[in-house]
Amino acid sequence: MLRRERGPEGERIVANAAVQEYNEIRPENAASFHFHGDGSSYPITAVLALPPDDRSRALLMGRYAAPDETVQVLRPVSVIDDLLGTVFTVRGYVVAALALVGAATLATAALVFALSIRLRRRELETLVKIGASRGSVAVVLLAEVLFVLLCSGLLAAGLTLATERLGGAAIRSLLLS
Repeated sequence: MLRRERGPEGERIVANAAVQEYNEIRPENAASFHFHGDGSSYPITAVLALPPDDRSRALLMGRYAAPDETVQVLRPVSVIDDLLGTVFTVRGYVVAALALVGAATLATAALVFALSIRLRRRELETLVKIGASRGSVAVVLLAEVLFVLLCSGLLAAGLTLATERLGGAAIRSLLLS
């Protein structure tokens, strides 16, 4: 049985345990598949052709290779292999770019901390002169570095969550405008 439910996202149809779901069409379950509406108004969107040999396959693909042809023959395995090859190539470039950006960020942060310590050298020497041990000064500097890292990590996590929740809508609005 199917029933309609209203929720915060709007109305949706929910199936209970009486509705069986199939992952593939087999002779045993083919009779349970049906269409709603006039079957003659549904266009044919795909045909599965299984040529018996390489010659038949080449002839079939040649018939649909004309530039003015409105339909095309696809070989799903080769198309998916090409697509996955492209995806993994792009993934490699993205990982390399992220590694470069990460290294540049770490180098910049190290430079900022080194310059900060250099600028504050007199302040740190004053702390030692008034009785602070060098270990205490090192702990204060380490606490400052950890505080900066914690704040930047929280900011990055917040921006990541915002991007996860709002990123798709933002990209769609950019594409549609």
